[in-house]
Amino acid sequence: MVLVAVVSAGMLLLSCDKDVEELQGDLVNAPQPNTVVAMSMAFTRAGVPFNKSVSFTDAAGTRVQIDRLLFYMSQVEFTDDAGDSVAAFPEKYILVDLDEGGLIRVIGPLDGHLHEMHFGLGVDSAMNHADPITLAPPLNTAGMWWTWAAGHKFLSLEGRYDSDNDGTVETTDNEFLFHCGMDTLYTPVTLLVHTDADMGGNVVLPLELSIDTLLTGMDIAAQPVLQDVTPVTQGLMQRLARSITHIE
Repeated sequence: MVLVAVVSAGMLLLSCDKDVEELQGDLVNAPQPNTVVAMSMAFTRAGVPFNKSVSFTDAAGTRVQIDRLLFYMSQVEFTDDAGDSVAAFPEKYILVDLDEGGLIRVIGPLDGHLHEMHFGLGVDSAMNHADPITLAPPLNTAGMWWTWAAGHKFLSLEGRYDSDNDGTVETTDNEFLFHCGMDTLYTPVTLLVHTDADMGGNVVLPLELSIDTLLTGMDIAAQPVLQDVTPVTQGLMQRLARSITHIE
């Protein structure tokens, strides 16, 4: 049975103020019985909530520790059981941050049964090369833009690895940095959500990201710094797509 988190406006006040403002605006302006749909993202490893302060081994047996994980989701659309569009949000961009696990992110108002959720990982080409100074949040987020490439970072994965082979990850160990971007790495995703959103109120779609899936097969020490389109960054984007699931 699908488990859907339904929250009141009061509970949303505990999350991001900007999202609350968007939610309240949707509730005021949307004709009833529209439902305001939002999402949350949990992070797990080995079947338990992910703790970034705890190191673990990659596929090569090297101990690693993740300090930063951010990625963009864009152009969200929902379709029903027949594959027809229920609602599309082509101007919606969401920046998911490991440090904000559980944050409720508003998508928008709609009315209908949601069979599948479609979105892109990254920023579509129409917006990818726009000047971030002219863009609204989250597309103007510091650190998620390449000046040299005039484009957004779709995925930023950073941390440290046991470069001195003493079995621990310390502040003196080398850093790793994987920045994925460029138009060719924009990655479409389809999730089965099977959720009714036709009763008004608010519905939160609980999503989950598996760190194990994201890092499957990775030898981080072999190429610890990559900021271009390579088989490694291509693989990261593909595994990012597979790592996200809807919690049922």
